[in-house]
Amino acid sequence: FKETALAFREQGVRLIGGCCGTTPKHIEAIANALTDRTPITEKVVKQRHVPISIQTNEPNAAPPLQDIVRKRRSVIVELDPPKKLGIAKFLEGAKALKEANIDALTLADNSLATPRISNMALGSIVKEQLGIRPLIHITCRDRNLIGLQSHLMGLHTLGITDVLAITGDPSKIGDFPGATSVYDLSSFDLIRLIRQFNEGLSYSGKSLGQKTNFSIAAAFNPNVRHLDKAVERLEKKIQCGAHYFITQPLYSERQIEEVYEATK
Repeated sequence: FKETALAFREQGVRLIGGCCGTTPKHIEAIANALTDRTPITEKVVKQRHVPISIQTNEPNAAPPLQDIVRKRRSVIVELDPPKKLGIAKFLEGAKALKEANIDALTLADNSLATPRISNMALGSIVKEQLGIRPLIHITCRDRNLIGLQSHLMGLHTLGITDVLAITGDPSKIGDFPGATSVYDLSSFDLIRLIRQFNEGLSYSGKSLGQKTNFSIAAAFNPNVRHLDKAVERLEKKIQCGAHYFITQPLYSERQIEEVYEATK
């Protein structure tokens, strides 16, 4: 206890005591150790640089989805994972969409706050069994910061590189309104986290050992009263690291022109 008190004092601690289990003898030892010693008011802190080793992955054979989106009209179709066990009907739909030459199959993450079969599991199945490119939604609602990082590591391990970072509908609108909506991160934070994974670093800045190569999609909702506010959010997501955007449906030429003018 005496030695620890001296070590704390050397680090600049100004108030030293004890907690549960501390006896008068412990306090006496601290007092004797620190008698005639003045507090340290200034201390030079040397930053320790720890080398980070990151392995660069070989590029994928398929071009990033954002490159396809930029070069030509793309067809990305959403197919909701089933609410019940059994995926035969889901796979039939996925096969039909592949025959229609879609570019990617986008899979929601428990849409409308309703439990569904894991989109990561289904994404892996359609990728490996059907040769379909999955675009996996990741919400901030269901996973805390630890779970989100684990989820991203799992997607990378499965070779799934296309993700859509979104906030997620609050739990109160779904089948289990009493469930907790986590929201450790906002959609902006999640985009930044994925970008950091692409640099080979975890949220805390520790090396992941490899760089991921996620194509980061973000959501843009132009069906709002104040389009300028939505555009501000879009610009912020670009700054956070979003590569491209998926919008809510637009059904009129006039609205498409308005969105184009506001975002060009």
